[in-house]
Amino acid sequence: MSDNTSNGVVALDANQSKSIALLSDAAAPSIIQDALQKTIKLFTTNVAGVTHLEDSSVLTGLYVGQELKLQRDSSVRDEDPYAIKLLTETGVKIGYVPMRVNQVFANMMDQGLALKAKIVKIDDSYSFKLIEIDLILSLF
Repeated sequence: MSDNTSNGVVALDANQSKSIALLSDAAAPSIIQDALQKTIKLFTTNVAGVTHLEDSSVLTGLYVGQELKLQRDSSVRDEDPYAIKLLTETGVKIGYVPMRVNQVFANMMDQGLALKAKIVKIDDSYSFKLIEIDLILSLF
């Protein structure tokens, strides 16, 4: 077995046929940082309620790739106990996760899981702005 410690990597040769690379403590922070950015795409859906916004001008600045925050909305509990608002980075509401699919995601959020959304498509060819989003689970 040989030991090579250059560049923060220790390579151990076992049985002359397999190498195992172990990272030094100096490399650990970058590994942790990479792990913190891991996500899982859960579902794709359209934003509900865009036609009911008090100020539809908030939709003009949206773009594909934009991340949105999800926030449980207790103000409409009687109508939809699982309501989830979709907010821009600055906290402006652009709509909701549709009622027909929000229960699972609301329960996940209520259990402390971190969810976010990303705009994947904007279609202006209708009488309203159709906004398609991916719902995403952040692993850390």
